[in-house]
Formats: sequence, structure tokens, C-alpha cells
Amino acid sequence: MAQLATTQRWLASAMLLLAAVALIAAYRNSVPPAALCTSSLVTSDGATRIGIPMRLIPAAGANELELHHRFDAPTGTTRSAIYLSHVAPFYTLVLNGRDLTPTTHLRHGQQRSRGPQLHAIAADLLRSSGNELTLRLPLRSALGDVRVGQLCVGPWADLHEVWLANWWRQTGIAAASLAILVILGLIATTLALLQRNMSMWRWYLVCVALAAARLWYVLSTTLPINASAWHALSDLCVLWFIYAMYRLLLQFWSVPAHRWSNLLLGAAIVARAVMTWTGMIGAAGPELLYWGCVALIAGTLVIEVSVRARHAPLGERVILRWALGFALACGLVETGSKYLFPLQATIGIYPLGITVLIAMIGFLLARRASAGARLLAQATRTLGRHLDDALPNSPAGGSRAWERVSSELAQEERQHILGVIQQGFGARMLAVLARIQREHPHSPLSTDIHRALLDLRLMIDAVDESCQSLGGALDTLRQRMAGSLAAAGITAHWNVEVLADRQIASRRRLAELFRCLEELISNVIQHAQASTLRVEAAIHNGMPMLSVSDDGHGLAPAQRGGRGLRNVELRMQALEGSFTIGAGDDGRGTCARLCWPRL
Repeated sequence: MAQLATTQRWLASAMLLLAAVALIAAYRNSVPPAALCTSSLVTSDGATRIGIPMRLIPAAGANELELHHRFDAPTGTTRSAIYLSHVAPFYTLVLNGRDLTPTTHLRHGQQRSRGPQLHAIAADLLRSSGNELTLRLPLRSALGDVRVGQLCVGPWADLHEVWLANWWRQTGIAAASLAILVILGLIATTLALLQRNMSMWRWYLVCVALAAARLWYVLSTTLPINASAWHALSDLCVLWFIYAMYRLLLQFWSVPAHRWSNLLLGAAIVARAVMTWTGMIGAAGPELLYWGCVALIAGTLVIEVSVRARHAPLGERVILRWALGFALACGLVETGSKYLFPLQATIGIYPLGITVLIAMIGFLLARRASAGARLLAQATRTLGRHLDDALPNSPAGGSRAWERVSSELAQEERQHILGVIQQGFGARMLAVLARIQREHPHSPLSTDIHRALLDLRLMIDAVDESCQSLGGALDTLRQRMAGSLAAAGITAHWNVEVLADRQIASRRRLAELFRCLEELISNVIQHAQASTLRVEAAIHNGMPMLSVSDDGHGLAPAQRGGRGLRNVELRMQALEGSFTIGAGDDGRGTCARLCWPRL
């Protein structure tokens, strides 16, 4: 069965992995036919040809970059368009002297272009040959690097299909993810207000806020601050998100934090600040190395928490492990493809991975909150039912009713726990005892196990609040010991009526008294060789006293320091009472006396 379960887990893991790979592969950027796209653009002086895709760091003193492309009108189509896969930060586009981007001003505003762009070409604007296309981009360090992806001219239908697919990948999914995060944030805020004692919801809200801030950066068409600082702030949101997720998992599974985890994340933040200061942000090599290290840190934290949370339900660990793995894979694939395969980049898959992760964690939190709410409702109904039964019988009012209900609920819980112990441990011990008596009838182990079972039964009797008087409790003890005494051939006489009206104030103290009496009576059975046992109660100096006497051969000096009698003495000291043992009143046998102020 264990091997079958392991095989099933491996098959499930393999299927999930294949599904993730298929999703990532299907998320690649759609590329127009190569015949429609240009591979280079010419600068305004006509002397320099720049390859596409391109990335350019603005030089000091430059204001704008002007690029040109000459092309002939596409044949076999009545409607044409210009497709730009990615242009940063923003641009103006002029075709045959007509501005196709009249609302864009290169020298005003902190703007940027997000997602692919598609410009329809009016029929009266396009010439059969010699069309002049001019692309202008601002060159200001405050706006960041200049990038141009693909520039294609062709039939509207073909380019519109490519544009729509890439718009969903680069912008649409991110916008939908942001909307989902907003909804999850509102739900989490409501639950956090309803359950003020759940700090996990606060960490969850931090995760949602940081993920939403990152998506806002992805979708924003304006730069409120310097582009490099805006980029660095967005990257810090990712690092803070990892830390918040780590803290959330620690609280979710009640696992203590390690100091080295904070050091790792602190080192990552410092490294990002150094990259920003030295201008390495955006360079392929440093970026890949840095985000690879960040993914390694995040994976290490996830594994560390998962290993230390073996007490958590397996379903929760599996769901979170796969959600975290999927989010990490999405982030690594997007970062790697962005710098290594820009034309086939899986731009926009990171928002999908983060949204799936946050949704899964929100589901587990809501599931746990729902279970807590159901438990609270059940407890409320049970408490209400007990109060309904207690109030009519409590003329003193609500305080006395509440005391009664509290006592009844505590007693029910104790009886339930002890019943489980008896049915589990007690049943197993009875089976062991029967086997020993069958296979080794003269083994002393059977006596020891019998005493252990008797002790368990007496502890259950001690917490049974159906018996309120000390006399009733001692009568229960008499019944429990009757079988052992009869088996040993000892006649027992109990005279404890004087304690019939004594009330029991502490079940713990009663259990200690039971242990003392059981030890004394067992000593008589095992060592005294007696025929008669007497248990008598009296009131001595206002305190209850019990004497256990027999007609056996008396107590040998070596037995006075035995562990059993020493335990009786220690227990009576804990009860603030006294314990004495010696010869019987007529000089025969043994007589032990227990005296205590109260139970």
C-alpha cells in the first residue's frame, strides 16, 4: 500500500509538471511572419543601420533618436497596419509625413509604452512603393533604456491576430491578475476584520498589496519617478513579497523563524541597491545571475519551512509546494526568456504565477477560517443547549448556571479523553495481559500489567464528577479492588460511612488519595500473606483519616524503605497530610494511617 501511494504521488507530480511545462510553452510570444518584419532601421543621417531588436543606453547630451524605414505597400490586401512588438519608453510614429501618434509628445511627461502596438494605415496614406516610416524615441536617462522589438508592416488581419495574442500575454493577463488581486484583497480585509486574532490575514494582505504594486508597475504608462528608481522599487516589491510570504507560511504552520533567512533576504536587497547604484540594472548577465540567486533564496526558504512543518496536513503542503514552485518557475522563465530570447519571450507569465500562488494561499486560509467558524458555531450551540438546561435549575441566577455549565463541559471533555485512552491503551494492555497469562502463566509481568490497568481505571473513576462525596468515591474503589482481593483469598471489610457526606473539592487530590490506597492494598495482597483486610474511616482532630490494616505477618524492616511506601509518603505530603505505618493495634499485622486536611 505504501509503495502504491508513493507511485501515485510520483504520477500526480509528473502530470502537474507536464501541465506546467505545457502552459509555459503555450505562453510564448507570438511572432509575425518574418517576411512582414524588418531586421534593421536606419538613423536620420542615413549612415548607420541599427539591427532589430535593439537596446540602447541614452548618451549624455542627446535628446531623441530618429529611425527610418522604407518599404513598399503590401500586395493582395485592402487594409494594412504597422505592428510594434515592444517600444520603450514611448515613441512617435510618422508615415509619409502624417503623425500616427498625435497625442504623444516626446519632450513632455514621464511616459512609457506598455504592450504591443498596432496602427492602422489609412488607404489614402499608403503608396505602392517608397513609403517612408519614421520612428522617434526620447533619449533621456530619466526614462531608462531605449528598446525596440519588432517592426512589421503587412495585412491588418495577420498583424491584428498577432497583436491580440501578445496583448493578452503582455497586458491583458496582467490586468486581469490585478483585478483578481484587488478582489482577493477586499475579501481578505473583510475576513481580517472579522477575525482580529488571525495575524496571518495581515501578512496575506501584505502579500496581496506587494503583488498588486508589482503589477501596477507592469501596467503603468507613466513613470512617477526616475525610471531606474521606479524599476528598483518594483524589484524591491518582489523581495519584500518573498519575505512576507515566508512570514505568512511560518505563522500558517506555526513554525519558528530562523535568523539566517532574514540575512539572506537582506543580502538580496543590498545587492539590488548596489546594482542600481552602479547602473547594472537591465544588463543581461547581472540580471540573470541576480534573479537566479533570488529564486534560489526563495526556494531555500520554501523547502526549509516545508521540512520543518511535517506536522501540517499533507494536502496543505502539497498545494502550497506546487503553487510556490509554479510561481518560481514563471518568474525564472520570464526573466530568462526576456534576456536570452527576446522575440520568443514569455512576457507576462510572472503575473499569472503570482496570482495562482496568492489565490491558493487565500483558499487555504479561507478553508481554515471556515473550519474555525463551523467549530465555533458547534461550540455555541452546545453551550447554548447546556445553558438552557442549567438556567431553570439555578435559582441563584446566571453566575451559578455558568459555573454548572463550565463544570459539565469540562467533565464531558475529561470523560471523552479518558474514554479514548481506555479504549485504545487499555484494550491493547488487556490483549497483552491475556497473551502473557496464556503463554507464561507464572510470569510476574501479568501482575504488573494488571496493576497498571487498575491504576488507569482508578484515575478514570477519580475524575468522574457523577460521584460528589468521598464516601461514594471510596465505595467505587472498594468495587475495583474486590476482584484482586478475592483472587488473593483475602476478606475485606470496609467501614467508611463517616465520610459519606464529605464533598470532593479537587479531582486531582482525589486521584492522589486513590493512588495511595491502591498502593497500600496491593502491598497487602503481594507481601502480607494476610487473610483479612480492614479499611476504616474516622475523623481525627477535625480531619478525615483512613486506616488500612491486615492480619498478616507484619512489615519487615527492609520493606519500610521500599519505593511504593516512599511514593505514598510523598503523595500525602503533597496533600498537606501525614502518613504513618507500623504494627497493628494488637501487635499483629500491619496498620497504615492516612490523614489529610481536605480533598
